[in-house]
Amino acid sequence: MAAKKRNTGEAVPQGVVSRLPVYYRYLSELEGREVERISSAQFGEAVDCTAAQIRSDLSYFGSFGQQGYGYNVSDLLQQLEKILGGLHRTYSVVWWARATWARLWPATNPFGPWVFKSRPF
Repeated sequence: MAAKKRNTGEAVPQGVVSRLPVYYRYLSELEGREVERISSAQFGEAVDCTAAQIRSDLSYFGSFGQQGYGYNVSDLLQQLEKILGGLHRTYSVVWWARATWARLWPATNPFGPWVFKSRPF
């Protein structure tokens, strides 16, 4: 799916950025159910947006879907993975500030000494 990008100097509004993960989760669900395509009206209804909002949000990143056909679920999901970036990467996290913050925490810590203990996923 070729994507025609909007003006590259244009900033993507925070509202659009916050809705993209919602779109991604819903499309992942559809792909799991082997749904091939979805119209912007169906998509909007499912994620509590208007069809125009869906089209407008996606237009910041390219031209997806076809009029009268809708969106190919797998293709749009792949594009959203590229847009969101890093969805399937593993990240290492360093808790270097943990001990410092613990020393600054008041002695009357109501959560006890294990408030900083982290659990593996």
